[in-house]
Amino acid sequence: MNSGKKFEEDFRLALKDNEALTRLYDNIGGQSGVANICDFIVGHYPYTFYLELKSTNTGTLPIKNISKKQYEGLLEKCKYKANLGGLLVKYARYNEHYFIDIREVKRVKDSGAKSISYNNIKNGNIKVIPFPSILKRTRFTYDFKVFVKELLKDVRYKI
Repeated sequence: MNSGKKFEEDFRLALKDNEALTRLYDNIGGQSGVANICDFIVGHYPYTFYLELKSTNTGTLPIKNISKKQYEGLLEKCKYKANLGGLLVKYARYNEHYFIDIREVKRVKDSGAKSISYNNIKNGNIKVIPFPSILKRTRFTYDFKVFVKELLKDVRYKI
């Protein structure tokens, strides 16, 4: 199992008993006419999260790794007040995870950048919300409730 699939499995297992979690499956990269906008939909009051999970073993996530369907679909979902859409990115080299709002991805893309780099996150050029994770030997566990508490502290996400 590749690191991206392990990330998705660990995320699903961490949330399965605590959140309203829906896993959207798609057939082998959108074949057979199926192409979802994200991997997971998570209901956690007061929000509905539309999350596409991405994992990178380097210090960058190429924006081209976000499909047009995902990009446009997540932006569309964010037009509604209590919806948040974005990427949950695992920077495996650093054992760090971040939520990147799709509107921030759009800002970065519109500026001409070709990727979302770990260094730009760390130096504050890309606005993110850290996603709490605990490494247990070789796999991670996640705390979605702590993430939502941190998110609610950010004025961009006040309802």
